[in-house]
Amino acid sequence: MPLGRVPLKAAHFLDGYDTLTEEVSQQEFEGYTGNAGMELTRWYHPDRTGALLAAAGVSHVIEALGHRLHAAASGSIVTAPANLARAALERWIRDGHPGHADRPAPGRMAALLAEVGACDLASMYLGQVLVADADERPVAGLDALAQRFGCAVLAPALAAVWNASRPASLARDAELLAQVAASQDAAGQTVAQMGAAQLVRLVVADSDTALPGGVAVLSHLAQAVVDLSAENLGRQIGKSLTSERADPAIIQAEAILAVRSRRPTLPAWFHAWSAQVATRLEQQTAKAPQAPTDHARAGLPSCDCPDCRLLDAFLRDSRRPRERFPLRESRRQHLQDIIRLQACDVDTTVERRGSPYALVCTKTQASYERALARHRHALAQHARLGAERA
Repeated sequence: MPLGRVPLKAAHFLDGYDTLTEEVSQQEFEGYTGNAGMELTRWYHPDRTGALLAAAGVSHVIEALGHRLHAAASGSIVTAPANLARAALERWIRDGHPGHADRPAPGRMAALLAEVGACDLASMYLGQVLVADADERPVAGLDALAQRFGCAVLAPALAAVWNASRPASLARDAELLAQVAASQDAAGQTVAQMGAAQLVRLVVADSDTALPGGVAVLSHLAQAVVDLSAENLGRQIGKSLTSERADPAIIQAEAILAVRSRRPTLPAWFHAWSAQVATRLEQQTAKAPQAPTDHARAGLPSCDCPDCRLLDAFLRDSRRPRERFPLRESRRQHLQDIIRLQACDVDTTVERRGSPYALVCTKTQASYERALARHRHALAQHARLGAERA
């Protein structure tokens, strides 16, 4: 049956009509024959390859770039790998985040850019992609970039990363800082000094807020400050983090131990920080958590629906260890979600008899057991701090 006239507009084409038709170098059309449908083949100029692949996602361009560089290394004739790299970076910067399914392996793009050998693209990756995408991890390929271009060339882009650092990117940026600070490159050490000052300001700016990234951020930042011999920054870290900060002393203790395992010789400010953390840890572990003496448990801090009010009353009741809640499935599921999200000291099962089925809640000592495990871990870390300080 004839379909009639099918109207097509430029907007109907993937990534726009212009992208699909621009600079077509050759086109071949073959009409249908028997059961075979029509075929249309277009060959694009090499400069357009990256833009077309980028429409499908960043990882497609990066994969093509890898193949092209491999072909070049094997002696095959290839064209314009820089155009592919630029297309990937431009798409990445435009989107801000390639998505988990489209994300390249950590350090993959950095290593490929070192092979491409274009310093402007390396700077574009560090100074723009990393700023736009807090989840991109370049560290595995950073050495290749530094060896190819030198830290002096990459310094402005690295400075842009640290100047734009934020809580979401702090762990990545601190790891990047530690790697650059550990290098023997004078230009790298200079820009790392600036980056360390910026990240220390970010860490100590709000002592009432728990530090995003915790141990990883503190250990990388402290290691960088040690390697840079930045005593003033080190004293700022110790003074801020041993005040009334929201971060528990155990996080600082683990960061200190991580740095000690990598740096056998440490400055005076680091030892002072370690001693202060050990004192705080000793104070915090002086009294062990106590097991509950009755069946009362912490109530619900959120949700005031009728079912949750009944659950809250049960949790606070010191005499009831177990309760049944006959409810339809959606209401049972709501209570189970609340129990899971609030980490209530309750195990649940569904009693599948009668109508409606009943949610059976049995109180546990989960909160006490978690607190006891944290206490024992803190005691062990305090002992390690003391043993290594002795």
